[in-house]
Amino acid sequence: VETGLDIDLALDPTDKDHLHIYPNEAVNTFMQAMDKLGFNLVKADVEKGFLRASTFSSVSGCYQELEYKPNSRSLFGIQEVELSFVPEAHKTHVLIEIDRAFRGDGYVDLTIEHDHVNLSHLCDQLEHLFA
Repeated sequence: VETGLDIDLALDPTDKDHLHIYPNEAVNTFMQAMDKLGFNLVKADVEKGFLRASTFSSVSGCYQELEYKPNSRSLFGIQEVELSFVPEAHKTHVLIEIDRAFRGDGYVDLTIEHDHVNLSHLCDQLEHLFA
């Protein structure tokens, strides 16, 4: 994220402060599940706009999108999976875009309750969604 701010009489206008942003446990577990299911993270970027799904919507005006590709030929014809997360206090929503070779693009959403984060359960859910 790059921002700018002009402050009169600033001591060092070229000063840069680095931000380190770490995923919450739900996002981290989701990323582990994608790795375990044979997908590689190939790109992460920030998009301007809002996310909307049947059970949630974002409010910040921008969102991060993580792009995954299968590390071998996908059994389900998946060419790419894009993930966007909308965290709340006790749960994290995920908007999943699945790009398939023969069926085109599709969207599904998932909500992970923070007190029920479980890697094997999440892998099972994703396998079902990808099938």
